[in-house]
Amino acid sequence: MNIKIKSSGVSCLVGDDYDRVYTVLKKQLDPACGNLFSERIPGHEYLQWVLPGDGWASLADGDPIMSEMARSELHNRQQIIITKFGGNIAMAQKVLTVPDDSFIYYKSNADGHLDIRLTAWGYRYPERINGGDTTGIITPKVPTEPVCVQLIYNGQPMPGKPLRINGFLRATDKDGRLGIGDLPLGYQFDIDVDDTSMHHIVSAGNGNITIDCTKYTTVEVIVSKDSLPYEGADVHIAYGNTNQHLKTDSSGHASTKVPVDPKGSACNVSVDGEVQESPLNDVITTFRFNLTSPQIKVPEKEYPPVDDDKSEDKDDTDSGKSILADPPEKDDEDTDDQRDETDDVPEEEVEEEKEKPEETPAKRSWWSILLGILFALLLLLLIIATYIFGRGMLFG
Repeated sequence: MNIKIKSSGVSCLVGDDYDRVYTVLKKQLDPACGNLFSERIPGHEYLQWVLPGDGWASLADGDPIMSEMARSELHNRQQIIITKFGGNIAMAQKVLTVPDDSFIYYKSNADGHLDIRLTAWGYRYPERINGGDTTGIITPKVPTEPVCVQLIYNGQPMPGKPLRINGFLRATDKDGRLGIGDLPLGYQFDIDVDDTSMHHIVSAGNGNITIDCTKYTTVEVIVSKDSLPYEGADVHIAYGNTNQHLKTDSSGHASTKVPVDPKGSACNVSVDGEVQESPLNDVITTFRFNLTSPQIKVPEKEYPPVDDDKSEDKDDTDSGKSILADPPEKDDEDTDDQRDETDDVPEEEVEEEKEKPEETPAKRSWWSILLGILFALLLLLLIIATYIFGRGMLFG
C-alpha cells in the first residue's frame, strides 16, 4: 500500500539529506520507534511512502476509539524519539512533523497490538488558510467525553491486567486504570476482560467505567452430631482475604459465597475445633462434618493406701477360708506353749525318739493278720473242748 502526495504541494523540512536521515533513524532507533518512519520513494511530480501489507487506517477517518489509542501510542513513541535526539530537539520536531492526520496510519497486528506508521514525515503544507503547521494531532470538532476504564477484583485494583477495547489489546497501569482518551458522545465500543464482556455507549459525565472482575464460588458446610443434623453449630471459614462466621440451620446446613482467590489458596473450615482444608471448585465445594458428643467420665472413688504386709496377711487368710480341707492355723500362743513343752523334754529322750524307726503301713498289716489267725485258732480250740466236755457229761 503506497501513500502519494504531489511534490509541489508540500515542502521538505529535512532538506536534501532526507534519505540519509531515514537510514540513521532505522539504525539508531529500536524497532518499535524505527519502524514508525515509512520509506520514501521519489516519483515524477509525486512523492510516495510504502506501507507494508493491507488493513491500514488513517487517524483522519479511522474508528474513534482506535484513533485515540493510536494517538496515545504515537505520543509515547514521540517522547522516546525526542529523548534519543538529546539536545537537537529542533531536528526531532522536523522528522516527527506530518502535513495532517491523514498521513498517520495504524492497524492492529495478530497479537492485538498497534502498528503505527508516519507517511510524508518531515514534510508540511507550505501554506494554510488558518495559518500554522500541522503536527499530526487535531482537535475533535464534535462534543467528546474523556473515557477511562478501571478494573477491580474483590474491591482491589488490578494492575497490569490485559483487556481488549474493540479487539485491540491493552493493559491497565499500576492503579488498574486504562485511559482511552476523548471519544465522541454516542460512540459505542466493546470491552472484553477474560470471560467478562461489556458494551458501552459514551455519554456526557459517564466517562469513568469500573468493571468488577470478581468471580464467586459457593462454600457449603453440612454438620451432623451423633448422626443427627446439628443446628446452631459455629462455622468459621478462612479463605484468601475472606473470614466469615456462620451458624448451621435446623438441617445442619450453612452456605456462603466467597470471591475466588486468584492465587489458588486452600479454604479452611472449622466446626467445634474440627478443621478441614481443601481447594475450592468453580461452582460449589461441600465440607461435611460428622461430630460425636463427648463421653461423660464418672470420677473413680479414691481409697486410702493399703500396707503391703497387712494386705498379704489378709490374702493368706482369705485364701485359707476358701480351702475347706486346710486346718485352721494355730495361734502364736499355742505355738509358744508347744515350744516350751518341747524344751522341757530331756535331750536323751529326744535323741531316742529320733533313733526309733518308724513303722510302715505294710508292717502294721502283717501283725494284724497274725493276731487274727491266733485268735481264730484259740476260738476253735475252745469250741472243741466244749464239745468234748459236753459229750462226756451226757453219755457218762
